[in-house]
Amino acid sequence: MIKYLIAEKIREYLIENLNSGISELSPYYVREIQSYRYLSNPAVDGTRVIVYADNPDEIDFKDSRIDVSQSQQSDLSYKIPVGEIGGGHLWWRRGIVKVEYYGLGKFSQDTRYEAAEVAYKILGRVHYNMDYVRISSLKDTYNEQGVYFHVINSSFKESGGNRVNIWRGTLYWQALTQREV
Repeated sequence: MIKYLIAEKIREYLIENLNSGISELSPYYVREIQSYRYLSNPAVDGTRVIVYADNPDEIDFKDSRIDVSQSQQSDLSYKIPVGEIGGGHLWWRRGIVKVEYYGLGKFSQDTRYEAAEVAYKILGRVHYNMDYVRISSLKDTYNEQGVYFHVINSSFKESGGNRVNIWRGTLYWQALTQREV
């Protein structure tokens, strides 16, 4: 399915570009970029980015078919001609990218603002890089093809306890796809 291909494209792009020019010793270095579930111990210093082709935390964040009527085209930023019956389908395929920063023991309670700055800069870098993911070359075995990809929302919060400095965020993405019938 096209969603798997899109998630893998995001992961591959982030692996190739996210840590470009950043030393592995830097607090801004993303230690792990993967798809789906954790493969390592999350309670280790560093940052991980996890790409999902869905949202395992919010079941209501679903894919949806695009109605090509005039009233539904305002959020597409371009006009789509209404096709013949059986002419094809347009979909919003949706997923998330989780960004988790574990500054365990790196910052004292007094300098947790430094941890916040590092975490937000990493989130910003992930968002920036996701703006350059292109999916128009993707096509699955069911002839669904990627058209356009973008981040639609994000959230970020502090968690953990005293001197733990854990930050967790989510970037919500959607991709416009089409399939000829």
